[in-house]
Amino acid sequence: MRSTRENRSGLLCVRPGCPKPQGTNRLHLCNAHWRRWRKGQDMDAPMRAFTMAERIRQYVRIDAETGCHVWIGHSAKGGYGVITYSKGKQKYAHRVVWELHNGPIPPGKFVLHHCDRTNCVNPAHLFLGDNQANMDDMAAKGRWRNQTKAGPGHEPFHKGRRRRPAVR
Repeated sequence: MRSTRENRSGLLCVRPGCPKPQGTNRLHLCNAHWRRWRKGQDMDAPMRAFTMAERIRQYVRIDAETGCHVWIGHSAKGGYGVITYSKGKQKYAHRVVWELHNGPIPPGKFVLHHCDRTNCVNPAHLFLGDNQANMDDMAAKGRWRNQTKAGPGHEPFHKGRRRRPAVR
């Protein structure tokens, strides 16, 4: 017969009131209490989760020249910052920041950057626009793939294969 301190996966943490399963440590603590014990922290202090704003602040560095809040956490293809929430789901960091500061994003709208820096999450550099505004912004800043003349600071992107000199 199982004792009250057991569950299906095995024994529970020996700290009173902790419902988490034991880790593989010699003190029979859950992983959270084990980390606290190893760091010499108070094991009776309540465990708290960080708010989304606190988590975002951990991954932001401010660029003094441009005023951009540069995302230094995980980034997706294209350089957009990504943050994980709710059981492994991911969202773009600039969209999360917009929602924290301005409320939900209406359907069919995009969060665009005034600064044209994909990893910037400064709320002052973000604005809403529809698909047409996104395309106009892209063309005005020289990021259009079929464009032969790029904007300042951008190299042109030519679609298709590069031609190599013939080898004889």
